[in-house]
Amino acid sequence: MRSKRQENMDRQAGAMNLQTVSGPLPEADADQIALAERIARHEYWEHRDIYGDPYIRHAERISTLVPIWAKPAAWLHDTIEHCGLSASQLVAAGVSGATVDAVVLMSFRGEDCGVAGGTYDEYIKTIAGARNRAGTIARRVKLATLADHAERVRRMSGADVDATVRRLERSRAVISAAMKIYGEEHSSTLSPPSKKQQIAV
Repeated sequence: MRSKRQENMDRQAGAMNLQTVSGPLPEADADQIALAERIARHEYWEHRDIYGDPYIRHAERISTLVPIWAKPAAWLHDTIEHCGLSASQLVAAGVSGATVDAVVLMSFRGEDCGVAGGTYDEYIKTIAGARNRAGTIARRVKLATLADHAERVRRMSGADVDATVRRLERSRAVISAAMKIYGEEHSSTLSPPSKKQQIAV
C-alpha cells in the first residue's frame, strides 16, 4: 500500500513533468553550478542551521562531497524546505529541470515538497525508491547531507545525541541500499536506474 507522501509525489511528478528514465543526463555544466551557487548564497545568507552556524557552510561542504553532475542540487538542496522558494521560481531562475526535480524530492517541508503528513522515514524511502534522474541525483546529495549532519551531531552533547545519530545512520543505510541496488554507489557518471530495477519502499 502506497503512503500519502508517495501518492502526492506521483501526482506532483505528473504535474511537473519529471524527466523519465530514458538515458543518462549530460554532466552539469559550469554555468549551472555557478548559477546554483549564486542562488544558494543569496537565499542562505541570513539562515543558520540547528547548530548555530551559517547555513551556507553546510551547502559548501555538501558541494565538495558529490560528483559534478550533483553539484547544482547540492548547493540548492534546502532552498525549498528552508528558504521558501518554489520549484517554479528555481525554473524561472534558469535551474535545469533535473536539478529542480531533485531539490523537490529532497524537500521534506515547503510548498513543493509533496508531503501530506508523511513521516521522515517515508520521506527517506521516497528518495530511495525514486527510479528516475531526480532520484539518482537526490540519493547522492542526501547521502552526503546525512553524513554531514551525523558528523556535526557527534560533536554535540545531550540526551538526544545517540538517538539522532541512530536515525541518521538508519536513513543513510536505506539510501545506501538503494544506491547499491541501482549500481550507483561508486558511479561517477549520471545514469538513472532502469525500469527493471526495483526496491521495496
